[in-house]
Amino acid sequence: MLLNHIVYQGSGQSLNRVVVDDTLSDAHTIDTINLDGRDAIIAGFRGKPYGVYLYRFRGTKWDRQILDEGGVSAASCATADLDQDGKPEIASIGQATHNLVLWHVWP
Repeated sequence: MLLNHIVYQGSGQSLNRVVVDDTLSDAHTIDTINLDGRDAIIAGFRGKPYGVYLYRFRGTKWDRQILDEGGVSAASCATADLDQDGKPEIASIGQATHNLVLWHVWP
């Protein structure tokens, strides 16, 4: 099943519904991360080919960056500064793939 990832952008009474991605199969987890003072979205999915994507807002659209494709069937994603270097890391646990993956993502 394909699912849409949607955000609402704007403020007050003028919110706009924006489809970030409508191609993820069995999308299961979503989180946000602050990269260089800007919010980004992490989406993981369990449908083949499995994967985790990072979306950054660039001017007028959300750009997708592939963090993993085929290696982790993302059941959950979390963000934290795990090594205390002031930069966030992304962790994802794979249900069908039985693994844990960690990414160091910097602006």
